[in-house]
Amino acid sequence: MPEVDVKSLIDRHQRMLSDRLNYERDWRLLAEYLQPTKLPPLLIEDEPGSRKTTFIYDSEGMTAPTKLSANLQGNLVNPSQKWQSLKAWPPELNESNAVQNWCEYVSKAVDWAISSSNFANVAGEVLQELPTFGTGCMLRFKKRPERPGERGKLLWKGVPIGTYCIQEDAEERVDTLVRKVKLSLRAAYQNWGEAIGPDLVKEFLKRPDKLETFTQWIMPRQDRNPTKADRRNMPWANLWMWEEKAHLIDEGGFRHNPIICTRWRKATNELWGTGQGHLALPDIRTLNRITELKLLGVAIDIAPVLFALQGRVVGDLIWEPSAVNWEKQANAVRTMGSGGRIDIATLQEDRLIAKIRQVFFLDQIEALPPLTEGPPGGMSPYEIAKRYEQYYKLLGPMYGRLTTEFLQPIVEGTFWTLWDDGLLPPPPPELQGAELHIQYEGPLSRAQRADDVTGIERWLMWAQSVINMTQSQAVMDQVDLDEMGLTVAQVVGMPARITRGKEIIAQIRQQRAAAMQAQAQAQAAMSATQAMKNAAPMVRALSGEHQGVA
Repeated sequence: MPEVDVKSLIDRHQRMLSDRLNYERDWRLLAEYLQPTKLPPLLIEDEPGSRKTTFIYDSEGMTAPTKLSANLQGNLVNPSQKWQSLKAWPPELNESNAVQNWCEYVSKAVDWAISSSNFANVAGEVLQELPTFGTGCMLRFKKRPERPGERGKLLWKGVPIGTYCIQEDAEERVDTLVRKVKLSLRAAYQNWGEAIGPDLVKEFLKRPDKLETFTQWIMPRQDRNPTKADRRNMPWANLWMWEEKAHLIDEGGFRHNPIICTRWRKATNELWGTGQGHLALPDIRTLNRITELKLLGVAIDIAPVLFALQGRVVGDLIWEPSAVNWEKQANAVRTMGSGGRIDIATLQEDRLIAKIRQVFFLDQIEALPPLTEGPPGGMSPYEIAKRYEQYYKLLGPMYGRLTTEFLQPIVEGTFWTLWDDGLLPPPPPELQGAELHIQYEGPLSRAQRADDVTGIERWLMWAQSVINMTQSQAVMDQVDLDEMGLTVAQVVGMPARITRGKEIIAQIRQQRAAAMQAQAQAQAAMSATQAMKNAAPMVRALSGEHQGVA
């Protein structure tokens, strides 16, 4: 296996940093006005103790993306709800109870692996950056076992904007990531020992808490021996180096791509994404400037500027409540306000806030019913459905990219991690040669599929009116009630363990038909017996009359 060419990787990293320069200015502006906590990695010189909110005079630019991010997390990857399930393809396989039970078990295992890790915290950070900067990134690792014989749990790492570079493959999927990480020499020595190099080892012995910048490369490994399963022959390379001395510290690998890099909105010829923050930035900057001028004018109006004629005031001018100043000349002291139009500034503020809220979909979010038990008061089901429909139409283009670049690699990566560790049972024979598809079960995903249930409910209401009018069930011959029930169960998220496959349904119906047939036969026999009992007196009477005549 060829040695790693560290110098060529450093040159490649410099080219990637150069290509990223066009985006960094926008990121700095977005961080200054929308997310000041993300500003330090984007600053060329970050002085300790420097203020991060220099340009912020109104909080709307910070609260609007925060509300959108919280809504996305609650609707996409809510930790208190099941948000994914597995289905077999072709769809007919899902009618088998064995397939249903296996998919349900695997889905629960994936959900447990995700929920028992730090995923919720890291996903919240990524979804916080995504609508603002247009790009969010996280990495999936395995945590080192705490005790011998224990399997490592999943560990997720958020990668802040401005600390990494990315590249895509031919299908525009991010497959290469280079990031800079600051570690203390003590932590570096704990990770890699003397592999950090003699220079850093000497520095570690003198100043163990000194921070040093290390570079991590994650990319497809081109030259490897697939017959070997060691860390240097895995499909994805994981390299750590100290670029200052062009020193390779560690070479490892991953079986599956650990990069989860999501773009909010992306043009075909672009690498980095753009978010709602790019659209709202001009209004946010204008709002902060207007608020700054308004506060300045209000301050002058509250404590106006004083003008006093020289030598016409006895002693020093006293600027205190109920103070008495003696004048040698009338009107020797006067005040002057700001003269600003606070009313116009307030109107402009309201207009800009409304535009910012519109950009971040806050009007649609706040119009949705609260996620509480029971029907929301004053809202009909039709109105609720229409409000959800409007909201999800606005998020439609972004939702498609979120599923392919965020949700799908999370579920697939977790599945393969469990599979490689032997924590999943073998699939049933029916799944041999079949495919597994991910079905997302969060409120956002279900609402997008709710049109099917709404259509079914409307058709059933219409069919009931036809039945009442014609006194005939013929209209029900137009639909397959079994498929209708299965569709509704899947859309509303009914667990697979309580649904029955076709074979069990056929057995139940066969048993029911046999029971009904036996009951009908028993009823017929009972009716025949009763008829014979009823006919017996008549037979005896006729027999007596015949004997009398004789």
